[in-house]
Amino acid sequence: MIYPQVAWVRVDTQTILSIHHNIITQNARISLSYNDHRSWYLHIKNVQEVDRGWYMCQVNTDPMRSRKGYLQVVVPPVIIDNMTSTDMVVREGTNVTMVCRATGYPEPYVMWRREDGQEFNCNGESGKK
Repeated sequence: MIYPQVAWVRVDTQTILSIHHNIITQNARISLSYNDHRSWYLHIKNVQEVDRGWYMCQVNTDPMRSRKGYLQVVVPPVIIDNMTSTDMVVREGTNVTMVCRATGYPEPYVMWRREDGQEFNCNGESGKK
């Protein structure tokens, strides 16, 4: 029996990842498996933020059939140390600006709290940003 060939494509970069049993991409984290030539699986090891995007499974029949899906990659928040305030000493009555920079996806929610756990006001607002 002749089975149709299945291809996996990274849509947003127009990269062919595999055709039938052959991996085309140079990305060593990509692998394939299938079940009775009816279910084809694209595996990505150690998923990274750069893997976020549209992928397409294409069955090479006449007419060609395809299905797209979006891979969303959640990235845990990380505080950027060299852009974040540490200990500060200021004179009472003066102004101070404290900075906390964080990255991640979805975008992290940053909130300042006092050491005793209480919120404090910044220009009449809570410490939330």
